[in-house]
Amino acid sequence: MKFINNKLYINYSELSPEQKSIYRMRIKIFLKKLVYEYNNFEEWFSQLFISDILLKNDREIIICECDYQLAGVAILKNDDIEKKICTLRVAKRFQKQGIGQHLMELSFEWLNDDKPLITIHNSKKHEFNKLFKRYNFELEEKKWGYYRLFRTELVYNGSLPEKNFFFNRMEMIDLEKEIRQFLLSGRDDFKLFIDEWLYRQWLYSQKEINIITGY
Repeated sequence: MKFINNKLYINYSELSPEQKSIYRMRIKIFLKKLVYEYNNFEEWFSQLFISDILLKNDREIIICECDYQLAGVAILKNDDIEKKICTLRVAKRFQKQGIGQHLMELSFEWLNDDKPLITIHNSKKHEFNKLFKRYNFELEEKKWGYYRLFRTELVYNGSLPEKNFFFNRMEMIDLEKEIRQFLLSGRDDFKLFIDEWLYRQWLYSQKEINIITGY
């Protein structure tokens, strides 16, 4: 537990059982928008823990709190395969106050590495540019469709393991058919169209998994 610039930084693993129960729910709510950026976020978040409140030994969550509100969160992984900042988020109202920098440096300290693997959604690049330049992070890979179809993940300070993706042939035919229909319809909301298609595929995948994904 540290105070930096009147903000409290807490390691989840150092909390009492009662505090862990409260903070686990608060963290999940704080990160709820990740559901729209990454497939299976709910499952991934649950797998950080070996019980309702106990983190796996190779995981840590660093929390920044300001005026009793969650201002930022970093989720870390340190195992035999990789040292990784899995998630780093700062609430919009608390941005540009140095919280991202402090979370990053506390992450370096816990990981014992100042160049850990970190990946971000391509749409977030402008938000992280300044921070990544400060620490000389290097963009090493661009992974299209790695965590979510039609989205690009930027990989810094390392590489992501190869992952098999395959589509049911009928599914691809259906997509091609729907794109043709979209073009003929004169609609201009392609993003909404894709989101609708992905949602239908997600519903279908609950019965028969056609896309292999994972964190």
